Amino acid sequence: AGCLTNIALKAVGVLLRASAPGSEILAWSVMVVVPAAIQLNYLNRGLQLYPQTVFVPIYTALLVLLSTIIGAIFYQEHTALMAQPGWQTLFSLGVFWIVGGISLFAFREPEASESVVLPKAKK
Repeated sequence: AGCLTNIALKAVGVLLRASAPGSEILAWSVMVVVPAAIQLNYLNRGLQLYPQTVFVPIYTALLVLLSTIIGAIFYQEHTALMAQPGWQTLFSLGVFWIVGGISLFAFREPEASESVVLPKAKK
């Protein structure tokens, strides 16, 4: 949902810069609200269920990675990227490092201060 929010916000910015009609700007602005609400819900639930030292880096890395990939596809920026082998290599290495960094959390031992205490269900 976060990458959709970022794409819609970029669209609003492009439309504002191009002096587009207000109806188009309003339509894209409305398209920002639903993914933003979903993103905030996901972020709040993740912060409640997982230690912040684990959740925030993974959330941020995935948000940046997905926003970059989905944005490149939506705005067709991938054609210029894939036309140059050097940029392909750098982009692939960046994706590799992000996925590798996220994977390292699987081997991380949780500290005692990071234990998650879930509330007991009411009877």
